[in-house]
Amino acid sequence: MRTEKHWLVHEKSGFTLMPQIVELQPLDEGGVRTTSTIQTNHDVLMPDGVFEYQHSTGDHVEESFRTGFEQWVETDFVALLDALKARPEICTSLEYEFPPKTGMSAECRRVILGPITHIIQNPKARAEQQIPEAQERTQGDHCEDHEFCPCCLLTNSFEVFRELIEDRGVYGIRLFAMRDANGYPQADCRVNGNDWDKGTEALRKYVGTWPAAGFEMRKQYVVVQTMLKES
Repeated sequence: MRTEKHWLVHEKSGFTLMPQIVELQPLDEGGVRTTSTIQTNHDVLMPDGVFEYQHSTGDHVEESFRTGFEQWVETDFVALLDALKARPEICTSLEYEFPPKTGMSAECRRVILGPITHIIQNPKARAEQQIPEAQERTQGDHCEDHEFCPCCLLTNSFEVFRELIEDRGVYGIRLFAMRDANGYPQADCRVNGNDWDKGTEALRKYVGTWPAAGFEMRKQYVVVQTMLKES
């Protein structure tokens, strides 16, 4: 990683990264909560750039910002790096093929599913419940026989995200879904850093299908891109 005046350059991949401070809040019990963003550009993958927020805490300002950046590297950046490769090396991927159009080659839209952050209060609760077969099959097309995997956040809300998958643009999508200790569903969805209300509502509805297990949070970053296919 090479440091420039206001940004970082990941020389091996060609990504440029520009961290920025958004908010700083001292905590009553000590320490600090910070919000930052990282603007990411790549000449081939995303020349116009995308950005994403990082929320973190620490004993002091430097620690909190460093924690947020490290979490981004371990999750979002993993997906972005795999999006540069013909075959992803770390992330799971999904592919959707579309027939050629007049004057255009056949296309394949690929979704890179970044690492999942999954926190659950009572992981044994789901295993102890008897989930009816009909409820099991409310999962997405790839998720009929289990409760959660890397594609579940996307495929369980697929109809909402279809317009992004069928489009030609490159999208970095933040998926966040949570059920608090009282069972109240919360969600957040951003596309290239901007709030996307339709995705947020779809994820909130998905939370309502989760089996009771106390507090639970699921978060993921995915990249949607076009892969040209030989005609």
